[in-house]
Amino acid sequence: MLKVKDCKDIKVLYVEDDTVVAKSMMNILEKFFTHLYYAKDGVEGLEYIKSKELDLIITDINMPKLSGLEMISQMKDLGKDIYTIMITAYSDNSTFLESVKLGVKGYIIKPLVVMQFLETLETAVNTINSLKQSHILEHYKHIMVSKTDPKGNIFYVNDKFCEVTGFSREELIGKKHNVMKYSDMERDTYLDLWNTIKKRNIWVGQLKNIKKDKTMYRVDTTICPIVDQNGKIIEYIGLQNDITHVVNPLTQLQDLLYTSKKPFLAILKIENYETLKHIYDKDILDETLDIFSKKLRNYLPSKLHIQEIINLNNGKFALFDELEKDIQISEIITLLKEFQYNIAQGIIVVKDFDFDFSVIISFSNKKEKIYENVEYGLNVLLKENKLIICANDLTKLVKEKAIKNTKVIKMIQTAINNDNIISYFQPIINNKTMEIEKYESLVRLIDEDGKVLSPYFFLDIAKESGYYSKITNIVLTNSFKALMQTDKEISMNLSAIDIENPHIRSKIITLLEDHKNDAHRVVFELLEDEKVKDFDIVKDFITHAKTYGVKIAIDDFGAGVSNFERLLDYQPDILKIDACLIKHIDGDKYSKDVVETIQLFAWKQDIKTVAEFVETPEILKTVKDIGINYTQGYLLGKPDLLENL
Repeated sequence: MLKVKDCKDIKVLYVEDDTVVAKSMMNILEKFFTHLYYAKDGVEGLEYIKSKELDLIITDINMPKLSGLEMISQMKDLGKDIYTIMITAYSDNSTFLESVKLGVKGYIIKPLVVMQFLETLETAVNTINSLKQSHILEHYKHIMVSKTDPKGNIFYVNDKFCEVTGFSREELIGKKHNVMKYSDMERDTYLDLWNTIKKRNIWVGQLKNIKKDKTMYRVDTTICPIVDQNGKIIEYIGLQNDITHVVNPLTQLQDLLYTSKKPFLAILKIENYETLKHIYDKDILDETLDIFSKKLRNYLPSKLHIQEIINLNNGKFALFDELEKDIQISEIITLLKEFQYNIAQGIIVVKDFDFDFSVIISFSNKKEKIYENVEYGLNVLLKENKLIICANDLTKLVKEKAIKNTKVIKMIQTAINNDNIISYFQPIINNKTMEIEKYESLVRLIDEDGKVLSPYFFLDIAKESGYYSKITNIVLTNSFKALMQTDKEISMNLSAIDIENPHIRSKIITLLEDHKNDAHRVVFELLEDEKVKDFDIVKDFITHAKTYGVKIAIDDFGAGVSNFERLLDYQPDILKIDACLIKHIDGDKYSKDVVETIQLFAWKQDIKTVAEFVETPEILKTVKDIGINYTQGYLLGKPDLLENL
């Protein structure tokens, strides 16, 4: 039978999104557990897992934001192994097998049977208490021992105690243990400790303390009251085991950062780690990373002092130091680049396999939110394909950007609701006749002040926030309406996102069918996008669209991801040469040579060409001399409403 005294030292997290169920369950749990935390979903639960020392997790499986299984999986990624009981309304085998793989120890089906639940809790409590006691016994030979009088004054410490703390006996005798008290330790922990031992009971728990050099250390602690024949406490014996370097590496790092006044933190990540995980056997990769971790200090430049190197797992390593003097960011970057070079030159051989690593590095020397900033810096490096970044204040910038993005999203919503997503049209001139032959449809947004905004101010945010397809639908409608207002060709931009969206494809085909007699005046400009998920969908769409007489243009050709293989896939009728090649063509030989090459290829393949960004008479003369068929740019016509052109 589950007993309250067996539960008093066990720290429990209960996670449940159903408030009615949660209230009922908390009433049961509060009768047994003193240290009890409640989270309303998996995201909040994960924060408790990161910040609290837990012994037991009881969680629902199906929850919004983050399921119970996803929460436990992320807990495992953090290196934590906490006894877990899953509660679910479902009993499917796949869920059960997944929970077993994650190391879940208990599994209860709703509706909850109280006796069954208490029996499961009893098993968990007995197992946890047993593990705690065995852990202490296992490490007893390495134990730190101290003795205090009934008032808590130290009168004995052993050599191990002095070795770990850095204090001499003379510095400790006569003092209380609070000379090593860690400011971040919860007050309730100390209250519980003293309330327990004063009642002549043994206290078992984990403490964080401060060494003489002000660095933090963690200890598993057992404090035992010694009583005389009359039951009066005459002294306390403390047995402590230093577990600083066996705790979760992220927790270890965060402790270092918390106690540091002027921290320096760099996190490096092996660039192709995810690929290596799929190529090599886990044991081989683990052995390789272990060797790499030990060699990292050898790769450090002599001027780059690093106090701690911590393996954060998943191909990431943290470099920590307490800065004694200010150092310029430029100097740090120079030293870290040398570090990267040294790593790249090193080779690790494991079981006849040669490993050479390259790394990206994010760093910060500002204490405020230092870990969050450096972690976000890694994301920026991966996204922008860069090698090194100073991450000072990145999260602050992200927050400011998020606030700005929210305003843009609201602006987009308002514009859509008020029919203020409109199309401007820019003339495309035939270079032989110098007459307008086509118009390109360009999206614009009218804000609440009546200002007309170009896509630069809103289109990227629209893509990220889910409004892009709505804008595309409006632009398509506007463009086909314009087709009926002119006898010129109308050119419309389409991205891979548009074409891969079945609703957009259906909309386009419907519009082509409705305008079948004029579809030959439609030009689809395909925006080159390296994020194309399925080229077959794009190619099938092009083939289908061409049956209506539609022309296909490749936009921004000559820049970005342009390549001749894409030409074979798309079979375009028109190449629009990117502005980066045109805007300096009258004075830059390289740009001119590239454009001449594109034009020669296009002429041989009977593909028409358009020069974008033509803004001066000199550029116009140059593109005409090269033989480009069409010109588009402010020199010959700015974007405007069709009726104004």
